[in-house]
Amino acid sequence: MLILRDVCSVFFFLLGEKPFKCEYEGCDRRFANSSDRKKHMHVHTSDKPYLCKMCDKSYTHPSSLRKHMKVTITLQSSSGYESST
Repeated sequence: MLILRDVCSVFFFLLGEKPFKCEYEGCDRRFANSSDRKKHMHVHTSDKPYLCKMCDKSYTHPSSLRKHMKVTITLQSSSGYESST
């Protein structure tokens, strides 16, 4: 079920509008939706909420963690190493 927030996000995206400005002083980035702005805010802080359960490395974005996990799993598979966790 679409809600108004989703409709507005699609509308802003289609028009190329980015009404959500980064709230960090000195940053001019703008976003079509507030959730993208929220994800971006990790760039300005030391907050790295996405933690690898295999090696305890942490990342600011979930996509960075996914990339790390793909590489880690590939390396472990090719070396024959299996984690006990």
